[in-house]
Amino acid sequence: MSQHSSEQLPAEREPLAFAMQASTSENLYDKSLNLQFEEQVERSPDAVAVVFEDRQLSYTELNRRSNQLAHYLSELGVGPEVLVAVCLEPGLEMIVALLAVLKAGGAYLPLDPAFPVERLQFMVDDSAPVALLTQESLRPLCSEVGRNLKVLDLAAADPNWSSYPEHNPDATSKRLNSHSLAHIIYTSGSTGKPKGVLIEHHYLSTLASWYIKECGLTQESVCLPATSFSFSPFYKNFYGPLFVGGQIHMVKNLKDPKEVLSTISRANVRLLNVTPTAFSMLVDADSRGVLSKIQTVMLVGEPIQIHKLFLLPSPRPEVINTYGQLESGLASFHRIPPGSDLSVEKAASIGRPMAHVRIYILNENSKPVSDGAEGELYIGSASISRGYLNRPELTAERFLPDPFVSASEARMYKTGDRGRWLPDGAIEFLGRNDFQVKLRGIRIELGEIEARLLEHPDVREAAVIVREDNPGDERLVAYYLTSRTGNGLRSPLHPGQLRLHVAAGLPEHLVPAAYVWLESWPTTPNGKLDRRALPPPKRDSYPSREYEPLQGLMETEVAAIWAKVLKAEQLGRHDNFFSLGGNSLLAMQVEVRLRKAFGIEVPVARLFESPTVESFAKVVEAQLNTMNDNTELLRILGELEAIPESSAKGAS
Repeated sequence: MSQHSSEQLPAEREPLAFAMQASTSENLYDKSLNLQFEEQVERSPDAVAVVFEDRQLSYTELNRRSNQLAHYLSELGVGPEVLVAVCLEPGLEMIVALLAVLKAGGAYLPLDPAFPVERLQFMVDDSAPVALLTQESLRPLCSEVGRNLKVLDLAAADPNWSSYPEHNPDATSKRLNSHSLAHIIYTSGSTGKPKGVLIEHHYLSTLASWYIKECGLTQESVCLPATSFSFSPFYKNFYGPLFVGGQIHMVKNLKDPKEVLSTISRANVRLLNVTPTAFSMLVDADSRGVLSKIQTVMLVGEPIQIHKLFLLPSPRPEVINTYGQLESGLASFHRIPPGSDLSVEKAASIGRPMAHVRIYILNENSKPVSDGAEGELYIGSASISRGYLNRPELTAERFLPDPFVSASEARMYKTGDRGRWLPDGAIEFLGRNDFQVKLRGIRIELGEIEARLLEHPDVREAAVIVREDNPGDERLVAYYLTSRTGNGLRSPLHPGQLRLHVAAGLPEHLVPAAYVWLESWPTTPNGKLDRRALPPPKRDSYPSREYEPLQGLMETEVAAIWAKVLKAEQLGRHDNFFSLGGNSLLAMQVEVRLRKAFGIEVPVARLFESPTVESFAKVVEAQLNTMNDNTELLRILGELEAIPESSAKGAS
């Protein structure tokens, strides 16, 4: 990639100079994804391809199993532009399923089983797959979501396709090429319905090619997909290693930092690709220095947290901050070498364009802005996605002809992000120009949540924002006005009732933590909603059951720890950690405080399983009862007895 220093550029530089730093040559594969994998199988047939817990598959075994399933899918009518839904937990079967669909010539629709049934049903109805691949434990869910589909159990002992041919399907007869549809990923929609982004083979080939080159992936590399397969970051760590003979290690519970760290240590992972929020959780949980073995950390999805890098043990790994959209793929990156001065790093810097990408910063008239001026980011590349499924108007609005290159078919994607060129040629990210936000690395259309709230019969108007009333603790907060009666406004709705309504139709990451009732909106002088003037939520804005006093010493201590972490007031024994605004990052803080207070390890996963004060207190007490040193246990219990009941109230 050619780079120009600020000294090399004239004082009155061409506004597009930095946009064209990236090479305009398209570094694309002409081959389909499955053909590239099959070529690697020939090069490393006996190498281990994928590992999950105590099971593994070699490249030959993975290819054989996916071929058999592919031939079976072909008989079901799977081919180019035909979709197959995949609803699986992380494991070997997930990798087999994704490859099999591609080998059959089709495209897959990832369905995260953690999503609400209503959302999964919309995705299935909107995309019309011909079959659904799942496992026995998810059959009840899939029978409901895919009631009109052929449902296949990939974990069956003797599946129907076990006798099918083991050879590679004929890619030529499938009419596959780099522009064939590979998969669809649904992202939040501002109209209240998610929208499906159409991803072609060349998009993923280009992404994998860049990942392999920039991170130095080889047959010795071990990659760990650290996000759900329904989010785009998963696929660098899926295709990248499979194209060079490396290994994929799957993690069963990605929400548990301890399990992720354990897999990193056991599998000897040297490259980590996560969101900044997930990375922050790993840093906080890394009591054994596992991250000191990591050579490169690639961060994606949200602005990086520079202060977390100071906490990394020496020698610090190289950090690569990346920027992009699902619609366009990764577009720019910024390297932070191990020995660099962190004090001069800017969290908002998203670096320079990648070799196959053109980035423009344009004003409201679609003209390039002058140096240092703010504008909207547009991404130009032959590797951007095809557009939105069944949304031609929205596709035409966001995927535009690129007027800055001569090729008539060139396109650019209108991101909705704002930025400006820095003096050194890097880009400073300045946030969204609409109500789309990123929370813990996941892109969220606030309008989708607002639309769901408005479906409640008693909600007249709604607004949702991200609040950070305590540093590092971002939460979705919903505000609403109730409908009118003959006597005036209806009274506030119970927050728990609204939460259940929203959660029935949206994934967990789109469900607000608090619900604030207002008699009227705060407005700006021109009469628009003043989102900055929306008040912080009070204690009664969070969903909870009717207050019941704490019982026993352990409930009192657990409530005290939660109150500090959640910045909450008085807690009752039935209060739910996550309904009060808790998340994975705050759950890690609970684990750390328990370790410091009692010297015990209570995995974060146990808090997800037992999220109320009452149930979690039993978990902690059971863990304490396993201590061998009865003297130490008596000392701890004696200290608990001396704690006044008021300590369960919020303390800083």
